[in-house]
Amino acid sequence: MLGRLRMSIKQCIDEYIRLGKDVFGKPRWFSVRGVVPLPIPRSAYGSVRLERWIKALVRKAIPDEAEPLFSSPPEKCKT
Repeated sequence: MLGRLRMSIKQCIDEYIRLGKDVFGKPRWFSVRGVVPLPIPRSAYGSVRLERWIKALVRKAIPDEAEPLFSSPPEKCKT
């Protein structure tokens, strides 16, 4: 986020706090032990929610499609 999305340190910290609440705040119901008699091999947090969150963050940080996402201007540090 610092290099590629050119966010400030404060913005990154704020987004990580939001990530923790939005994506990892509530685990899946059936991944919690003791809820069902048979163990279900599922992760506690789904990847779809994380993927949506990352895409929304990138769209918010780089709203226009004029600049390619992974281009590196020669005067900037390569990430």
